Amino acid sequence: MVLVPSHWSSACKAFVTAIDERHRPRIPVRSHREEKPSAAPRPSPRKDVKVGVISPTSKAKDKETPPRPKKMDQVEALVDNIQALSGSTEDLAKLHTELKVAEELLQRNSVGLSASLAVLDAETHSLGYLYILDAQSKSADVPKDIFIQAVRAFLPKCSPEQVRLAPGKFAEVCRAFKQGCMDAGQPGLAAHPLRTAIAKIQPSKDFLTPQHADFLQACLLAKLYKPAADLLMKDDIFEADPTATGIVPSDFLLYCYYGALILIGVKEYTKAMELLMHAITAPALSLSAITVAAYKKFVVVSLIANGSVLGFPRYTSAVVQRQLKNLCQEYSELASSYKKNNITDFQKCVQQYSAVLTTDGNLGLVKQCIESLYMRSIQRLTQTYLTLSLQDM
Repeated sequence: MVLVPSHWSSACKAFVTAIDERHRPRIPVRSHREEKPSAAPRPSPRKDVKVGVISPTSKAKDKETPPRPKKMDQVEALVDNIQALSGSTEDLAKLHTELKVAEELLQRNSVGLSASLAVLDAETHSLGYLYILDAQSKSADVPKDIFIQAVRAFLPKCSPEQVRLAPGKFAEVCRAFKQGCMDAGQPGLAAHPLRTAIAKIQPSKDFLTPQHADFLQACLLAKLYKPAADLLMKDDIFEADPTATGIVPSDFLLYCYYGALILIGVKEYTKAMELLMHAITAPALSLSAITVAAYKKFVVVSLIANGSVLGFPRYTSAVVQRQLKNLCQEYSELASSYKKNNITDFQKCVQQYSAVLTTDGNLGLVKQCIESLYMRSIQRLTQTYLTLSLQDM
């Protein structure tokens, strides 16, 4: 109820009371006798009292401010928890559980999460930062350039201890980052950040990570052979632990395949053959397309380096051996033709299967086989004449 001064006229009191009644919720009251209200005469205000006119602007001001969306309140509460629980190991465990539950919430609000990243510190709040980046990576509404910039700023600063709590998420974010750079036509932009990511997620230097394959692929597409070759030649890999790094079998196969391509590019054929053989002999219940591509490269590189192709080791999966022989018959015929040491016949064989070799991306390597066959013929002739005595000639 609105209180009005006692010295106001009855007309003014009735007018103000009417305004109050317009904003008060109406509750119907049932009476015993319904009477039709009589139309009261319109009061005329006194000349000495100014009565305001209700305008649309004043009506808007009278309305209450609409409440904030509940989802945004939940995101803000989650950000507050990220800031509060990014300290001790116990708090991080609680935060990790909360972030797993909130994944759907983050994905629904991915567009507005850039503001959340602005209030977080990449080093102090790495775990929460990682989950937000993961939500942005899966959204088609977040511009890719904004996501790429955010990941490039995150990877050098993130805490290794925190990202190792979610190695699978870290792998997904890094892979989305690499793919975004590739789609933008700038694979080299991903090379250095991914090299940093390897060191962040590795428990020690002898662990293989999913980021190894991503880094090698980015370097291969950008033709950055030297940094990739340095990684392959200097770091010996002995461990592949899915729990520690989030690695899956395809990551191992791609590491071997892309690593071999890098080493072929720098003419390290023997080491390239070792990596390709690791991919071929990896335990498998079915044949992978990566394994098929690795075997085709292995045949060609073996001809360049050794002039012949080694057989499968005994520990190679029987399924892999059987299917590779059926799927790679053209390469088996190339190897057989190369053994004959007849350059003309080998060139005819290459011409016969040029379409397959071009589709596989191996025609350039096979042309190097022709050059190596010339060299081997010269070496063989040289050795022949060196071993003949003057009497035999």
